[in-house]
Amino acid sequence: DADSQFVVALDAKTGASMWRTEIAPSYRNQMGNGPRATPAISGSAVFAFSGDGVLASLELKNGNSRWSRNLVKEYGGKPADYGMAGSPIVWNDLVIVHTGAARATVVACDAKSGETRWTSGTGDSAGYSSPTVLKVSGQEQLVAFTGSSVAGIDLKSGTKLWQYPYRTDYDCNIASPISINGDIFISAGENHGSTLLSMTKSGNDYSV
Repeated sequence: DADSQFVVALDAKTGASMWRTEIAPSYRNQMGNGPRATPAISGSAVFAFSGDGVLASLELKNGNSRWSRNLVKEYGGKPADYGMAGSPIVWNDLVIVHTGAARATVVACDAKSGETRWTSGTGDSAGYSSPTVLKVSGQEQLVAFTGSSVAGIDLKSGTKLWQYPYRTDYDCNIASPISINGDIFISAGENHGSTLLSMTKSGNDYSV
C-alpha cells in the first residue's frame, strides 16, 4: 500500500482476506518499500515489526490493535539501512526484537501490555538477523546476532552473558544463529563466511 504498512490475515484454504490492520505509515527505502519482518503468533496474539521499527500487537481473530510502540525511535535509533528486517520472537510472556538504537540494542516487552521488561546492549546496530532462543552450555538464552557482534543474553533479566565481535560490510549479519552440540554457528554475507563458536562455561562465566 502506498500510504501504510499492514498486517493481513488470509484464510489458509481459500486465500480470502479475513482482516487487514494498519500498523504504521508507509515505509520507503531504496532497497525496497514496505515491511521486511515475519509476524510472530502466540496464543491469541499476533506481533508484527514494521520496516521503520514499530512493534505492534494485534488480536489474532480480528486484527484489532492491542498495543503499538515505535521502539527504534523511543530508544534513540533510526531504521537500519535496509529497513528493520529482524522478526520478533516470543518467549513465555515476552516479545523480543533487535532495535539497534543508541540506548538499547535489544528490547524485550511484556507481550500482554507492551511495557518494556528489559533492554540489553547500547550502540550496536540492529543488523538483519532475527533473535533466537538457543541452549548454550545447558542454559536457555536469547542469542542476538546484531550489526557487529553475536551475544548471549539472559532471557529473564536482559543481562549480557557473553559476546563475540563479528563485523561485516554494511552491518549485514542476516542469518539467525543455530546451535550445534551446544556451540553456536553464525554465517554472514559480504564475503565474510561462517564461524562455529566453541562455548564453555565455568561457574557463571562463559568463554567463546
